[in-house]
Amino acid sequence: MKNLHTLIFTCGLVCPMVPAFASVSFNSIGQTYSQNFNTFEGTETSLPDNWSFEGDGTDIFRGVFNSSTDSASTFTGVMAATNGSSGNSIVWRESTGGASLDDFRLILSVTNNTSTAITSFEYQYTLETWVNGRRDNELRFKYDTILDDTAADRGTFENDIVARNSQFTQNPNHTPIASNGEQFVLDGTQAANQTIVFGTLDLTTFLIDESDPSAGVFGALQPGETGYFRWQISNNQLTDGNRSALGINDLSLTAIPEPRVYASLAGLFAFTWVVYRRRAQVHKAIEG
Repeated sequence: MKNLHTLIFTCGLVCPMVPAFASVSFNSIGQTYSQNFNTFEGTETSLPDNWSFEGDGTDIFRGVFNSSTDSASTFTGVMAATNGSSGNSIVWRESTGGASLDDFRLILSVTNNTSTAITSFEYQYTLETWVNGRRDNELRFKYDTILDDTAADRGTFENDIVARNSQFTQNPNHTPIASNGEQFVLDGTQAANQTIVFGTLDLTTFLIDESDPSAGVFGALQPGETGYFRWQISNNQLTDGNRSALGINDLSLTAIPEPRVYASLAGLFAFTWVVYRRRAQVHKAIEG
């Protein structure tokens, strides 16, 4: 059964007993939101504030995975991964264990509570691999302003901001395994088993649907509006055999203003500097 925790807020006034859907509040331009998932314990209740999910099955969260002591076969569902001495990461492995975990989506909600349109977000997070299976899965990072596929009579989250493969060429251990039955544990905190994903999402050029450019772009996130970031795992090339366990850690997200706001801020700084210099010169002349 589809778990619609991310859609629960759409009841609105029809379901007054449902709590409001929480989101990260950006209260100023240039503000950065950070999350290291150290408080996540592999349970739904320990998900950080403003994070939610979609996923098939009822037994989705499976506790803590320790790469120093646990076997690959024990990693199923969504878990908090650690090497025993590191902090936790949020990691998931689809279609494994007693309950199906097809199409798990991890979602972060953000709201623009400034008086200025946010035209871009700078993002950075660490993609980690904790179990290597045969499939060369990729983690896809997406954005949209609606969650429900039917809310605007269109599919949501159609385009990738970026997609990263779980098999990294710099580490030969990440090449697909020949036998479908094989899998092995990795320490996701090690540099060889992770990559830093970073860039800038320009909302003024990011298409709603790349296959339908006529649908236009999302445009700036206006004051009072909410947007949603989503991570999901998909097959890349090989589509059979054991899947990998992939996750994210150390996320940072920074709100960027419109270019004219940058220009205004730069102008204000320059004006302030000129006034300061002139006052300094006047005081120096008086003292001289």
